[in-house]
Amino acid sequence: MKKRLSRFLAFMLVLCMVMTMVPAAFADSNEVQILFLDTSDVHGQQFATDYTQDADKSGTHYQAMTRVATYVKQQRAEYKNVFLSDSGDTVQGTPLTYYYAFYQKDAQDPAMKVMRMMDYDMWVVGNHEFNYGMDILQRQLDYLTSASTETESQVGVSMANYLDASTNNDTSRDWKTWNGYAPYVIKEYDGVKVAVMGIGNPNIANWDVPENWKGIYFAGVVETYKHYEAEMKAQADLIVLVSHSGIDGDPENSDFIRELVSTTNSIDLVFSGHEHRNGVTKIANTDGKEIPVISPSTKAAVVGRALFTYNKSTGEYTVEASNEPMTKREGRVTEALYEPDADITAALQPYETATWNDYMLKPIGKASGDFTASGLGTAPSAFVDLVNQVQIWGAYDRTGENTPNDKSDDTPAQLSITAPLTSGNAANLIPAGDIKLGDMFRLYRYENWFYQITMSGKEVRTWLECSASKVVTNEDGTYSITGGLTYYDVIYGDGFSYVIDPSAPSGSRIASMTYNGKEVQDTDTFTVVINNYRFNGGGNYVSYINEHGCDFKPNDESRVIYSTQYDMIQGEDKGQARNLLADYITAKGTIDPEIKSTWKIEAKGFENPFSDVKEGTYYYDSVMDLAEKNIVKGTTATTFEPYASCNRAQAVTMLWRAAGSPEPKATTTSFTDVAAGSYYEKAVLWAVENGIVKGTTETTFSPYDVCSRAQIVTFLWRSEKSPDASGTNTFEDVQSGAYYSVAVLWALDEGITKGYTATQFVPNGVCNRAQIATFIFRSMK
Repeated sequence: MKKRLSRFLAFMLVLCMVMTMVPAAFADSNEVQILFLDTSDVHGQQFATDYTQDADKSGTHYQAMTRVATYVKQQRAEYKNVFLSDSGDTVQGTPLTYYYAFYQKDAQDPAMKVMRMMDYDMWVVGNHEFNYGMDILQRQLDYLTSASTETESQVGVSMANYLDASTNNDTSRDWKTWNGYAPYVIKEYDGVKVAVMGIGNPNIANWDVPENWKGIYFAGVVETYKHYEAEMKAQADLIVLVSHSGIDGDPENSDFIRELVSTTNSIDLVFSGHEHRNGVTKIANTDGKEIPVISPSTKAAVVGRALFTYNKSTGEYTVEASNEPMTKREGRVTEALYEPDADITAALQPYETATWNDYMLKPIGKASGDFTASGLGTAPSAFVDLVNQVQIWGAYDRTGENTPNDKSDDTPAQLSITAPLTSGNAANLIPAGDIKLGDMFRLYRYENWFYQITMSGKEVRTWLECSASKVVTNEDGTYSITGGLTYYDVIYGDGFSYVIDPSAPSGSRIASMTYNGKEVQDTDTFTVVINNYRFNGGGNYVSYINEHGCDFKPNDESRVIYSTQYDMIQGEDKGQARNLLADYITAKGTIDPEIKSTWKIEAKGFENPFSDVKEGTYYYDSVMDLAEKNIVKGTTATTFEPYASCNRAQAVTMLWRAAGSPEPKATTTSFTDVAAGSYYEKAVLWAVENGIVKGTTETTFSPYDVCSRAQIVTFLWRSEKSPDASGTNTFEDVQSGAYYSVAVLWALDEGITKGYTATQFVPNGVCNRAQIATFIFRSMK
């Protein structure tokens, strides 16, 4: 008996030991793990080099695809089922990829080589891939999709919404894709089928010249997905999207992910490129299920990662979605988490060496003195003047060869707009001495091109107001630019000057703007050079000027006199910013650090413009404070008329301005007497949707009726969300239950009103302009 018991226990012990060694997948053969990895917006960061540094730092940068390759190898060693994709904007951005795109056309493209060596499953072309022209893009695509070799794998390409333009248009679709690329692929992992669809950004037609996207019809994204949805669902257990699109924005043009996920119920995962966003966003689909959208940052900083555990019996799954960092931060130092992959580093090293020796270190001219970085953005700069001069020099048909039949573009522009788009933190942006071609990548970070367009005097002034709103006065009296210099524009031109007064209210800071000694009028017209990013609305300048009374349509072709894209078509690329800088310096031979701009930042302080507002009156401080903040304005340039009655339109407008002039959600009103485009229209819309005013009837606001003391106090009370009042009513003429009774008590508690007398509030008395200004001033304390 004891022997049999001993044998049984021994058997059970061995069985337990064996079971602990069985893989989890064997223990539950119904569960399958599938790992999805994605890179996006790498922008040429293939090799571990920061090209704003000197050549001896080559290969030491903490971010690169060579380092990502090491991480991917580790993940593949751990997980059997791995799908690797890239969401686009892969090539444009560094000298390495730029040099081989334009100057080494017979060589295998280095960015494509990396994806082939890393065994990518899918590439989605980004919008910046089109910047170099169709010849270059097609050459890259042909190499990427060519047959596998011993060391490289063929990579699939998918943009389901990029259709063949020869058979697709706005009225007819046969859904034949551009170049015949698969709209989606079906992958099977241990019996689990996954449909992976690539989606390209549909806004290319608005961002690039037609020659650069010739042959492509851009179909609507939601329309495209729904066209294929049923057949993907019939074939696959999971649906994954790899997309070069942002999440929120205009779903019909560029940023459609939220729109797509929230109007469907079949998508299980999205990789979202284009925005350089770093994170995971959860978006509810039509069933209320939250779908992970992974945005894998830029420049190989992270790898998007989603691990699915799928149960084949139930059809249910769990997913772990994250961005896996490729670096760590120790104090102020960023360090790499992964060493560069030896094989890919060895394959890219000849490319890197040639980029430096044959391109980056090539001398193009000399600087006679230092172009300092000191005061950049807060005072005229020789460097910013240089960039603006180059833009004016480049943005017209100075040879007469690009548009030989059009003489309207043979004249340089009067003005130029730029921001200090530099990299690094050197004291001198261009030191005295030799200038090398590679310096251009440090001097101008982006591969922009330029337009010469027409702008009105009002548009130029309001554009500068947007810049001026970013100027901050420091405690020591110096100035700084909030938000950084990338979004701070300077305007240059011979004979053009302006003064920014940072002490003035935002929106009224351009104290002076002159051209050839005369103050610029709103109706004046100028020819202006602007980069493509600003012209299509980047940096929010276009939205700002439109919110302040202008009508500027992004990418408005009717304004365009000349585009340097004429010089970029089909790979010539002479119109790109860095090439223009290099060509200008080469043509000059020697450049001098000369400051020609005369604009300045000068705090003038507020001066009382009103002859009828005297010191010592009870309302003086109130009117001065509100006038300085642009909350109240005079009835003329020199009079305020403090004792004139204030109407309802004026009162609501003052309250709206005191709140910061917020943009109302509504664009129309039910009030028939509120005229569209009137100075008070937005104020009334805002006040109605915030419950501050209700109208005198359902269809009338009565804007020109005088505002009573009861009404203005009630408006103020409602603007504070109608708080309770705890004080004692001392006014005989404020009856309990009156619509204004609590408002008056609140105003008394808050020190906003003291009453007409100690016992009289006079609720129906006409409120004059001085009294309203005083009430608002006290409520803002």
